[in-house]
Amino acid sequence: MDRTRIEPAVCVGSSQRPWVTALINHVSDHGGMRVVGTALTQDDAMRRSFDVLIVDDVSSVMSPRFVARLRTAGRLVIGVYEAERGEEARERVLRFGVDTAVPSTVGAAELVRVVVETVRLHAIDAELAGLVTDDAPDPEPGGPHGPVLAPTRAGGTILVVLGGDGVTEVAAAIADGMVARSVSTVLVDLDTVEPSIAQRLGVPLTPNVFTATEHLRLRTSLDGAFEVLPHGFAVIAGIPNPREWAGLTEGEAADLVGELATGFGVVVVKINRGLEDLSSFAGTAGRFDVGRRLVEMADRVVAVSSASPLGAARLVGVVGDVRALTSVPVHVVVNQTPSSRFVHGELAAELERSVSPATLVFLPVDPKVRKASWQGEMVRRGPFARRLRPLVEALTPKTDRQDAADPLVDVAAAEGRR
Repeated sequence: MDRTRIEPAVCVGSSQRPWVTALINHVSDHGGMRVVGTALTQDDAMRRSFDVLIVDDVSSVMSPRFVARLRTAGRLVIGVYEAERGEEARERVLRFGVDTAVPSTVGAAELVRVVVETVRLHAIDAELAGLVTDDAPDPEPGGPHGPVLAPTRAGGTILVVLGGDGVTEVAAAIADGMVARSVSTVLVDLDTVEPSIAQRLGVPLTPNVFTATEHLRLRTSLDGAFEVLPHGFAVIAGIPNPREWAGLTEGEAADLVGELATGFGVVVVKINRGLEDLSSFAGTAGRFDVGRRLVEMADRVVAVSSASPLGAARLVGVVGDVRALTSVPVHVVVNQTPSSRFVHGELAAELERSVSPATLVFLPVDPKVRKASWQGEMVRRGPFARRLRPLVEALTPKTDRQDAADPLVDVAAAEGRR
């Protein structure tokens, strides 16, 4: 699209300031650009098609990471700052990475002129950049500026844990096991239906994921958003009340996990097993959108099931939902399995046939687990810890060689051969 010849499509952030109404009325009467909608949230903005986003400095839509995402997608951002705060407010908005900033008292005609001029200058810059690229010498193959074969995400491994009974215990045990292998690890509770990490580990409900996303929005350190436990791993508690689920958007959750992956070797994320796309019923946000986005980001997924026919049936559905979103390895944990070899055999045969797990682990009924959950401690000895060890080993990031395909492990059978 030639932005210098066609009226720009503009999306405005939701605002109580008068510039929004004045702009919409002016454009309706005089044209100059097209207002295509209002963005209530970051995810709402990402779903819309526009050239320029105009947003207040105090809006929940405004954050440095989100501005960077929009500009990477070729969209422009104009920030509106509080006029009474003058140059200080203007400088703050510019630090968000916006293309330009205007005061909240800006007139509608002037704002249209700023939009058109910003689009024109961006088009000129892009054209000049293309000329420079065309004239630049080709890089030497294999040199420091050689061709990029495929985009990669730098940072730690993102490990998503979901499922039924025992999912909290398994997620915490994996985080503890990673630290025991000298891998820096953070455990994040992003279950918007049944948050439980804080209760299991005996940490306060604040700070939590809301604290973390606010730190991220304000571009401040995340150090104050998590607890570092004596066990050695960091923890970010979940939302204090499941009724507040709408306060955490999928974009905020994804940004948080992505940021944590730049500082930790492993990010263990506990989510709810519900992954159904309900956005068409819920309007701008679906009940399980956070979980769906995080599964798409995951490097590995661990699905937890109870040792029963109903648990196995639910697990098959969960793994099916996961594989509709990603092709990464899915590891399966069957929790509190009876000692009966017949039960092991029946469950193993059904799960191998139905879900083909990368790793299959049967965890026994272990009294130490119940005692540890009351005391907020980890289980490091006994049958539970011993059976989980091969899974943690399989999930540990390989630093000196490429990850090989994960073998199918029947832990019960392996221990029987020792």
